[in-house]
Amino acid sequence: MLDWNSLNELSRKFADRVFRELGEWEQYAEVLPDEGGTQSSELEITVPQPCSERVLHISTREGEITISYGMWHAHIGSFLGISDAEAIEDALATIHRIIAEQNVVKVVYRDGKWAASSLEEVSNAVAPEAGATTTLYSWCGTYDRTL
Repeated sequence: MLDWNSLNELSRKFADRVFRELGEWEQYAEVLPDEGGTQSSELEITVPQPCSERVLHISTREGEITISYGMWHAHIGSFLGISDAEAIEDALATIHRIIAEQNVVKVVYRDGKWAASSLEEVSNAVAPEAGATTTLYSWCGTYDRTL
């Protein structure tokens, strides 16, 4: 169980919302220790994907919400000119689209090396990049493929 009192305001608000909506994920959460080894006020959630070794990683480090999944990530926070409440809404909407497989991660490789990653709507992600290998992956593996 998380020590809610040690979380900063953004982390506490985000944890309250995410665990109300996805309560089973609390088992994957932890309060991040600082460099001195004491408990910090930031939240980290690492959720294993059901069909592969990938994870959905979510954190509230440095006053922003970071979501990463495989070779894609996004930062959502006040630096975008939005409130914490809007950042939480945006982050949760993104998380729900990933786990509902409405969005997939698209990874482009050129000459065998990573070139780009993006989070795409399923219907927009099916076209391969010219002269590259494009790999798609989704939360339950439904749309996993190489184009």
